[in-house]
Amino acid sequence: MNLAHYPTIEQLRGLVASCDDEDGNHVLWVDHTGKVQISLVPEELPAQRLDDSSLIRFRFEVWIRGQGDVGPAAAEDQDWIDEQFENMTWAWREKVLGVIDFPMRRLS
Repeated sequence: MNLAHYPTIEQLRGLVASCDDEDGNHVLWVDHTGKVQISLVPEELPAQRLDDSSLIRFRFEVWIRGQGDVGPAAAEDQDWIDEQFENMTWAWREKVLGVIDFPMRRLS
């Protein structure tokens, strides 16, 4: 998925579905070319590495393991996917840099 090349909600849904929420914490990040990735965050990763501006244009707050933010069930949550897509495309259009701390979805 690349924000500079006509991204779709279905592409985001595929990225989210490809992750396993029980594997650990995840982070959605975008590089300077617009490529979108969701990465598993190793426990030993220093926090500053997540904010390496030479690699990352912007990223979301870390999605905590077990909260249902990634995986097949999260991918089927239309409201969640719509919200993440809107936040991500807005940040790209507005040329946002750094960590984006959007309100997280409400737990029921």
